[in-house]
Parts: sequence; structure tokens; C-alpha cells
Amino acid sequence: AIGANPERLNEPEKEQAWHEEALTICREMGDLRGEAVTLHNIGWSHFYHQRFEAAEAALRNVLTLLEPLNVPHQLCTSQMMLARA
Repeated sequence: AIGANPERLNEPEKEQAWHEEALTICREMGDLRGEAVTLHNIGWSHFYHQRFEAAEAALRNVLTLLEPLNVPHQLCTSQMMLARA
């Protein structure tokens, strides 16, 4: 996946650009689950780089997208990350 394994990159600007590219692709395709996963990865990346407000914003968007999709595991994972942010 584009932007995968952000903890190994240590280039936050490049990492963010990859995530944004993936997010654009998911949105263009109408892939709500892919969009949610990408936003979760963006939130994780912000959390990893101690940008907690940005992490919270991304993860709140994830919850909004996931709720109607009935994917409890991903919803739970994002809720746990949000609690840490």
C-alpha cells in the first residue's frame, strides 16, 4: 500500500505525500473502506510523529467513514488509536 510502514520511513513530508496520494486515489475510486484505512494510516503517522491534534482529526474522520460500513475490527482499532491521541 502507498505510505505503508510509516514508522520505518523517518521522512514525514514524503510519507505524508504518499498517504495523500493514496487518499486521493481511494476517493476517486469511491472506495470508502480504502479511504478509511488510508485515513487511519495518516492518523497513525501523525501520532507516531507526535502531532496529536492532527492524529485525532484523521481518526475522527475514520470513525465517520467506518460506522456505516460494518467493519468492527477496523472501527475498534481506530477507536483505540483515538483514545491514545
